[in-house]
Amino acid sequence: MKFTLTHARAVIGNDIKVSVEADDGKEIRRVLTILDGFQIADDQLVQTSDSYERTFLGVGNAGPNVDHTLVVSAEQDDSKTHSSTSIWTDSI
Repeated sequence: MKFTLTHARAVIGNDIKVSVEADDGKEIRRVLTILDGFQIADDQLVQTSDSYERTFLGVGNAGPNVDHTLVVSAEQDDSKTHSSTSIWTDSI
């Protein structure tokens, strides 16, 4: 499974983009997104898909030297879960 996680400090909070691509022959059925220990999305796909993409605008807190942890977990149709973590600190 391939994850692409991007983030940018916004006027308020962070703008975050999450992209997940399933392995060959597999499908994604659920994606859980957690920012700084708080769930910002639990997307259970009505129909499984080989890719997933979602943008979150102005989520969480942001400010000089604020630390962040973004964890994205994706469950495949075979019930295996994979995850990716991005850690960063806001600049001054």
